[in-house]
Amino acid sequence: MSLSTVRNQLKQVYRKAGTSRQAKLVSLVLSRPTLVPEAAAGHQS
Repeated sequence: MSLSTVRNQLKQVYRKAGTSRQAKLVSLVLSRPTLVPEAAAGHQS
């Protein structure tokens, strides 16, 4: 995968999320429990 492919994919993610800031994107992802696997969210079964 080339660097330009990764950049283009990230641009699309930011655009779809409606932000241009990494911190805002992370906040949006973490605020949506359906997008975060349980292990990454710090939950234990």
